[in-house]
Amino acid sequence: MDHLAEAFVYINRADIGLILVGPDPDGGLDKIEGDNIFKLGPIFGDKKYDLLSSADIFCLPGAVGLSIVDAFYCGLPFVTEEGDESGEIMYLGSAEKAFQTISS
Repeated sequence: MDHLAEAFVYINRADIGLILVGPDPDGGLDKIEGDNIFKLGPIFGDKKYDLLSSADIFCLPGAVGLSIVDAFYCGLPFVTEEGDESGEIMYLGSAEKAFQTISS
């Protein structure tokens, strides 16, 4: 989450928002503050798809799980960091592999 927040602050554009969704049992989001940063907590069901459908990109710092399926269902590009991942990570390919597929 720290890298995501740092990248958002670095971009520094008033026309871009960062919406943080999900539980925060450890209080890690408490230190993330700034203009156009919104912390919504957990969202489920149709409300989740309404939010995803209005987004431009989906970012999940940390372990990729079933949320990747929800993001792809809503047509969103998915960004994450390299690390320990669950089996759903195979839905993503490396940029090199994706480029090879597009250019073939």
